[in-house]
This record gives sequence, C-alpha cells and structure tokens, in this order.
Amino acid sequence: MARGADLFDEEDELDTGDLETDACVICMSGAYRPRLPDPPQVSIPAHAAPVPSVSQLAADARVLERENQALRAQYELVSVNNAGLAVHASVLHDHNLAFLRRAHEGYREGMIMLENTLLSRERAEQECVALQVRVASLRDRAGRVDAAEARLLALEDAAAEQYHALQDQFAAFQALVTDLTAQLAAAPPSASSASLAPLFAAQGERDDAHAERDDLRVERDDLRVQFATAQAALPPDRARLDAVVAERDLVKQAVGLAEQQRDDAFSERDRHRRTLVIVEQERDGAVDMRDQARRASVTLRRQRDATVAERDRACLASVILEQQQAATIEELRVARDSLSQSRTEVESAQRLNAPLQDDLRRVNALLVAHAEELCWGTTRIHELEGSVATASTLRVAAKSEMARAQTCSGATHSANLTLVQHALSGYIQVGHIAVWSPFILGSSPFGQKAGSFCQ
Repeated sequence: MARGADLFDEEDELDTGDLETDACVICMSGAYRPRLPDPPQVSIPAHAAPVPSVSQLAADARVLERENQALRAQYELVSVNNAGLAVHASVLHDHNLAFLRRAHEGYREGMIMLENTLLSRERAEQECVALQVRVASLRDRAGRVDAAEARLLALEDAAAEQYHALQDQFAAFQALVTDLTAQLAAAPPSASSASLAPLFAAQGERDDAHAERDDLRVERDDLRVQFATAQAALPPDRARLDAVVAERDLVKQAVGLAEQQRDDAFSERDRHRRTLVIVEQERDGAVDMRDQARRASVTLRRQRDATVAERDRACLASVILEQQQAATIEELRVARDSLSQSRTEVESAQRLNAPLQDDLRRVNALLVAHAEELCWGTTRIHELEGSVATASTLRVAAKSEMARAQTCSGATHSANLTLVQHALSGYIQVGHIAVWSPFILGSSPFGQKAGSFCQ
C-alpha cells in the first residue's frame, strides 16, 4: 500500500477520468481469455502394447510436442496477463482508497467549516440581538435625554423671563427711591431771621409750605413706607432671584451635562451604529460564508456521491475482474490439468518409445548398411550393364565372325571360334548375375530383417 500512501503526496488532484478505459491499457485491451487448443487427435498405445507404425508414432509425438509448446506459450501469456491484472487491481484499489480518504477528509472539513459557520452565525445573531437591544435602550435613553433637554430649555426660558421681570421690578423700585430721595433733598429750609412783614406775608406761604411739606412728609412717609415695604419685599425677591440664578446655573450645568451626555450618547450611538454596520457586514459575511459552506457542502456531497459511484463502479469492475480472474484461474487449472495429462502421456509415450528408439536406431543402421549395399549393387549393376553391352557387341561381332567363318579358311577358323567361345561365356555370366541378383539380396540376413520391418 505504499503506492496508495504516495498518492496523497501528489500535488495534482485525482480525477474521475483516471479509471476510464483510455487511461489503462489493460482496461482498453480487456482481460485475455486463453484459448485451449483442440484435444489432440492422436492415439497413444497402451503400455507394453505393440506399435503398429513407427512413423505414425513419431508424427503423434511431434504433434504432442507442438501442442505442449502451444500450451506453454498460453500459460506464460496468461501468467503475464494475471500479473498485469493483479497490478491493475492494486492500482485501482489504491485509487479507490485515495478517493475514499479524500472524500472523508473533504466531508469532515466541510462539516467542520459548516459547524464553525453555524456557530459564528449564532454568535453574530446573539451579538446582533444584544446590539439591537442596546441600540433600543440607547434610543430610549436618547429620547429621555431629548425630553429632559426640552424640559431644561423650557425651564431656562421661564427662569430667564422671570429674571428679566424681577430685574425690571428692581429697576422700577430703584427709580422710585431715587425720585423720593431727590424730592427730600429738594425740600426748602425754614426762614427764622426774616422780618415780620414778610414774615406774615410768608406765613401763609409757610403754612402753605408746611401744608405742602406735611403733604410731602406724608407722601415721603408713604414713600418711605413703600420703600421700606419695597426694601422688605426686596430680600425675598433677591433670594428668589439668587435661587433662580442658582437654579439657572444648576440648569445650565445640568443642560451642559445633559448635552455632554447627549453628545456621549450620540457618539456612542454613532459608535454603536458603526458597530452595528460592522456586525451587519459580519452577518452578511457570515451569511455569505454560510451560503459558500452550503454550496461547498453540496459540492462535497456531489463529489462524495460521485466518489461513491466511482467506488461502486470500481468495486463492480473489481468484482468483474475477480470473476474473470476466477474464470481465468479455472481455465488455467483446466489447462494445467490437460498439460499435466499431456506431460504424463508424453512421458508414457517416451517410455514406450524407448525400445522403439533403439529399434529405430538399429533400423537406421541397417538402412544405412542397406543403402551402402544398394549403392555397391547399383555400381555393380552399372558395371554389369557395361559388360552386357560389351558382350552384346561381342556377340554381334561373333555372329558376324561366325558368318564369315563359314566362308573363311580353316587357318582362321580356329582363332575365330576361340573368340566366339570367350564372348559366349561372358554373356552367359552376365545373364546369370542379372537373373540371380534379386534372389541373392532376398536371401541375405539384411534383406530378411529389412523385409520384416517393411512388413
């Protein structure tokens, strides 16, 4: 499985086309089915049985040897093909393991990513709800601050109006006191050193002045009473004014504090708005991540389904290969059985052919001797044929000499008669050899053995 472990170190991704038929020579060519040869049409004699024909037995032995060679070639081819199928099945198994492991890892990573996305989404939703609650509380607080600010502004306006009214009253009282003081200062002094005439003349005026003075005194007293009343009424107004001023200062401080709180609230609201925008962006990102995770999960599921389908197809192909391998193993077993039977038959035939081989060697030796003897006989026959031709010529010459001998003298008759006798004796010898040579060959021991073997 080292090859399966090395597949995870490769940088390129495994594709479903790796198991296609055009990616593998064995898948393209298919499993080789060995074709057993036809059973041999030979008749092997039983042990210790007579052999009808040596040539037929030799031909059967050659046929069995050729079939044995063909079976051996088929066996070697099937062995090579089985080795290739085993390697191919191992590669397919490694690929299936790689696909399965990558599918498990991808599914695990997708589930982890989906869980993280769901958790981040839940956290974002919780934070969003908390921020919404906080924003609602801040909005309520801002509304309350705005209402308090409106009330403070109204109180400030009312205090300012009251302060201005009190200022106007105080200015009127001061003007009144000033007028009374001026009137008191402008009053004329008494004249004691005047004469009686003018005294009496002025008595009326004095009386009038006294009356007027009394009136003025009364009016002064009234004015003093009014002034005292005004002075008596002035401290509460001043206290009220001081209280109003202090309240105004407090209101201003409260307004400043409220404005500061409002500004803080506005800044916090803006910050929360920015945070809310960021949270919304994060929520949108989380939703996008969730959608991406869902799409990735769908893609992973599709890849897992494709991988499972590829695994099922690979398992089916592996089952088919196992079935083909089982059929091939069965055929190989049958071939081995037939081969062992053929080997047994060949060995028995070889054991049976051992004495026949000895006989064949003896027959070959006899045939060689017979061929040599035939060559010698043929040479002898050619020589005899030449002798016969010579004898025929001599016979013709003898006949012509005999014909001439009848007409020749007695001196030459004896010589010619001798030549004719020699010629006739040679002719008779040649005829005897030509006639008795077959019988001589047939009566020799070599001819008898050869005849028995030929039969």
